[in-house]
Amino acid sequence: MKKLIALLVVFSLFLFAGLKVLVWYQVNASMTALKDALAKEAIVDWGWIASDLSGTVTISDIHITPFFLKDTLRVDRIQLRFGAPQELLWSSIKSNGLVLPHEYEVEVVGGHLPLANKTLAALVPSDSRYREVSLLSLYGCGEISQVTGRELLSMGYDQIGFSVNYSYSAMDGMFQARGQLEELFEFDLAAKLLPDPLVLDKGMLPGILPLIRNMETTLQDTGYFRHLSFLCGRLHGLSQAEYLRAAVDEWAAKLSHAGINVGSGVSASLLQYADTGSPLTVTLAPMPGTMKLFASLFDDNEPRMSADTIISAFPSLGLHLSTGTAGAMAADIRFDKTQLELFLMTEIEKATYLEALAAEAKKVVPVVEVKGYKPIEISTMAEYLEQKIQVEVVSGKLYEGVLSKVAERGIVVTQYLGGGSFAYPIANEEIALVRVWK
Repeated sequence: MKKLIALLVVFSLFLFAGLKVLVWYQVNASMTALKDALAKEAIVDWGWIASDLSGTVTISDIHITPFFLKDTLRVDRIQLRFGAPQELLWSSIKSNGLVLPHEYEVEVVGGHLPLANKTLAALVPSDSRYREVSLLSLYGCGEISQVTGRELLSMGYDQIGFSVNYSYSAMDGMFQARGQLEELFEFDLAAKLLPDPLVLDKGMLPGILPLIRNMETTLQDTGYFRHLSFLCGRLHGLSQAEYLRAAVDEWAAKLSHAGINVGSGVSASLLQYADTGSPLTVTLAPMPGTMKLFASLFDDNEPRMSADTIISAFPSLGLHLSTGTAGAMAADIRFDKTQLELFLMTEIEKATYLEALAAEAKKVVPVVEVKGYKPIEISTMAEYLEQKIQVEVVSGKLYEGVLSKVAERGIVVTQYLGGGSFAYPIANEEIALVRVWK
C-alpha cells in the first residue's frame, strides 16, 4: 500500500512537472512568436515564466524597446489568469503557442518608462495638420507646443509609471479595462462587444474598435493638469484656472480651423475635468457599422474617411460627455465641410486644390451679348451712318430705319419697304432718344 501511495505521489509530481514544462514551453513559444512578429518594430525580451495550480501564468522582467520610441518600457510582470487549471491545460495543448480561453484576465504590473529629453518625441505627428489637434499638443503654452520628455521633466516627472488590468468574456461580450499612469491620470473602461474570435484568440486591444456595441470610459486626472498649469501658466503669469481656460479656447479655435466646431458644453466638460479634477465620463452607443467607418483613424491600411462620411456618421456614434455639472452630446459638435475637406487633404493634395481654385478664379468668362436696340448719345450719331436705328421724337412718335444722313441741323432716317423707300428728315431739336441696333 505504501508503495502504491508513493508511486501515486511520484506520478502526481511528474504530472505536475510535465504540466509546468508544457505551459512554460507554450508560453515561451507564444512570446517568441510575438518577438519575431515585432522584430521590425521593437526589441522584446523577458526574464522568466511561471505558472501555478490556480490557472495563472506569470511572465516577469519584460523589456520592450520600440524603435520609433527609442526608449525602453520595463514591466515587472504580466499575469494571465485563465480561471481554472483545466482551462490553462486545454489552452496549452491546443496548438503551438498559448491560445486564450473564452474568459481571461490580463494584468500588467509595475510598468515604467524612464524619461529623457526626447522621450515621446517620436509620437509627435509629422503631419502639421494633426499636430494642431493632437492629444500630445500643448495649448496656450507659448513656444512649447508638444508634450515630450523634456516637458514632462520640466513638470517634475522623472519617469512614467503605469499599470493596466483588462479582461474579456466571450459569453457576454464584456471587455473591461482599468489602469493608471502614475500622477497623470486613471481610467476605467467597460465595453460591450460583438462576438469575434480574433479578439478571443489574440487577446489584443487594437482589434476591438469596430466591435463596440456600447462603451463607457471614466477618466480621472491625478496631477497632469496641475503640473501642466504650473509649467505653462507661469510663462504668462496665469493661475491654473486662467491658463486652462486659455488652453481650452485655443484648442477649440484650432479645431474650428480644421472644420470641427465644438459647443460650449464640450469646452465646459473638459475645463471642469482639467481644473477641478472631476471625473470625465465618455459614453458611446454607436449604430451598427459606425465604428468600422472610423477604424481608418487608427489603421493606415483602412480607406481614408471623407468629410462627407465623417459628417454623416458622427451623429451615429451616440457620443456623450459628462462631468459633475457639465455635459455635451454629439449634437454639440458641428462640422464645416469645406474646412474639414481641406484639413483631411495631404499637403500635396491641398496645394493642388488651391492652385486649381486660383486658376479658376483667373479664367475670363466670355460674355455673350444679345443683339438689340441700345441707346446712344445723340452727339455720336455720325458714327452710326448706314446702321439700323430707332429715333423717338419729343411728340412720342417712333421712326425706325437706316440712318442715311447726319447734318448740322438734323438727320435723315430712311425706311425700305418692298421695292421702295421713304426718307424722314428729323430736326435735331425734335430728337428725344436714339437707339442703334448692335
